Amino acid sequence: MEPRGENMPLTPFQIEVFRTIASNRSPESFVAGATVLHREEGTPRYSKDIDLFHDAEESVAISAARDSEVLCDAGYSVEWEGQRLPSFRRATIVRGGESVRMEWVWDSAWRFFPLLRDELMGYRLHLADIATNKVIAAAERGEIRDYIDLVHLDGTYLGLGAIVWAACGKNPGYTPELMFQQLGWRARFRPEDLKLVRTTREITPESLKREWLSISRKAEPLANRLPLDQLGSLYLNASGEPVTPDPSDERAFSELTRHEASIGGAWPRIVDERTE
Repeated sequence: MEPRGENMPLTPFQIEVFRTIASNRSPESFVAGATVLHREEGTPRYSKDIDLFHDAEESVAISAARDSEVLCDAGYSVEWEGQRLPSFRRATIVRGGESVRMEWVWDSAWRFFPLLRDELMGYRLHLADIATNKVIAAAERGEIRDYIDLVHLDGTYLGLGAIVWAACGKNPGYTPELMFQQLGWRARFRPEDLKLVRTTREITPESLKREWLSISRKAEPLANRLPLDQLGSLYLNASGEPVTPDPSDERAFSELTRHEASIGGAWPRIVDERTE
C-alpha cells in the first residue's frame, strides 16, 4: 500500500515546505527516507527531517542552491549546518518559530522501482525502496527510530524477512544471516534514545523490544526457506505489489513474480500464462 494524500503525521509546517519546493523536484532530485513512510495513516512517529536524494553527485549542490533560493523567496530562513561536501548538504529551514532539517544527499540509482510522481512532494522514492534502504540503515547505524519504522513496515506493508531478503540485492556485501546479526547486535532500546523520537502513540523500550523480537523470530526462518539463487529479489503478486512470500505454499509461491533491482528501477511485466 502506497502512502496517500496528505495524511498526518506530516506537520502543517512540513507540508508547507514540501509545497514550496515541489516544483524543484525531478527524477534528478526526489524525496526519500522516512518522510515518505510517515505520510501513512496510523504511522507511529513524526520524521524530523526531509531527505532529498540525487542519483548524480553533481546534482546535490545544484539542488540545494535552487531549494535555498525558493525557500528564502518564500520567507524561510535557511541555516546551513556543517561542511558542504560535493555529495551532501544539510540545513535547518526556519520560519515563524518552527523548523525542519533538510538534507540533500547523493545515493545510488540502484533500486527496485522507478520514481513516482507525487502531488505534494513532486517526485519520491517507491515505498519498497524506502523499506529496503531502511533495513540497511538499521543494520549499519542501529538508531531506535529505524527499529520503530521496521516494526511499522512489518505490520502494515511488507514482512521484515521479505525486506531483508530484497535488501541483499541492493547491498551485495550482505547475506540475510549477516544482516540479521547486525540488526540483533544494534537492537539496544534505551529510554534516553526513545525520548529523542517524536511518536504519535506511547512506545516504551519494553514494548518495542517485544515487537522487534516477535517480528525477528518470524523473519529469520523465512530467509532460510527461500531459494538462494533468488537472493535479493522482491516477490510481487498478480497486481504487481510486493508481498511477503510463503515458500511452504508451493502453488501460491510459484504464482508470485520475482522482481530484481536495476539502475533506475523498473516496472514489472506481470504475465498471465493463461492468456499467452
